[in-house]
Amino acid sequence: EAEALDTQVFWGPDGQPRVWGLGEQMLEIRIINEASLIDLNTADRDLLLALMMAAGLQDAEPDSLVDAILDWRDEDDLHLVNGAEDPDYEAAGLPYGAKDGPFDSLEELQQVMGFNKALYRILAPALTVSSGQATPEPSFAPPLVQAALQGISLDEMQGRLDTETAVLQETPTPQGRGGPLYRIQVSWRGPGDTFRSMEALVRIQQGISPPVEILWRRQVQAPEQASGSMMEQEAGPG
Repeated sequence: EAEALDTQVFWGPDGQPRVWGLGEQMLEIRIINEASLIDLNTADRDLLLALMMAAGLQDAEPDSLVDAILDWRDEDDLHLVNGAEDPDYEAAGLPYGAKDGPFDSLEELQQVMGFNKALYRILAPALTVSSGQATPEPSFAPPLVQAALQGISLDEMQGRLDTETAVLQETPTPQGRGGPLYRIQVSWRGPGDTFRSMEALVRIQQGISPPVEILWRRQVQAPEQASGSMMEQEAGPG
């Protein structure tokens, strides 16, 4: 449940929903620290494997998924033990092969061998292609990222967070404000099934004017899209 927006309280980029009244309309707003997410282009095999395990995948499937990601993003056509290169995509009847280059968007993950929309929706909130960091900043990381960093399941991580919150009687405010990249998500629900959502990635740069640069923005009109892929994208300035 979203909490009411209090402009007098520090609003950290922790991904928690806040409600803000705009005239007679109520908007749900989330701010996410992009550096607290796992970068598909820079995370190593161990971190990606820990993410799959934290998400509840079992047996040999996590190894296949991770190797397929690595084969997709590396520049060579060498086949990792459990990975997928062009012949595997061809054998699966797909009209494309491994990209052999970095991910340009999160949605691209759905094209990687072994991934589908359901799995993408589970993993997408923990992922980015924009931070450029090998290891995410834990201070504002969502529970799934924290679980991967600690090598535990999401359920165990959520239990720890719930215990800490109960002991402290409130959620502690992490030090700092994260950045300089922030993902801002705004959604609105109207009568019936009416739904609108906007997501933007912004860079905050002190000492320049304007201090905020919009790197990209996306809009959707259906809750199903908002929970996973936001495909309508407009590039910002720069």
